Amino acid sequence: ATLVRQLLRFTREPVSSIGKVRLNDLINDLRETINAIMGSEYTFVYDLDPTVPAVQVDSAEIQQLIMNLIINACEAM
Repeated sequence: ATLVRQLLRFTREPVSSIGKVRLNDLINDLRETINAIMGSEYTFVYDLDPTVPAVQVDSAEIQQLIMNLIINACEAM
């Protein structure tokens, strides 16, 4: 479902799935992907605050945002 939303967003067809998301859970779910993108050159330190409340967002958009930030940071180093 996430991939379909991303593909539709890429083609400019609006699809949104807004719901409550725990950001810590979302980041933990992305750990494998983050580590694969960063490779062995960099170490990503996870220092997540367990008291962060759930937020009302589109989880696919937040995942894409996090991945873009990480890719940009790796390219800048």
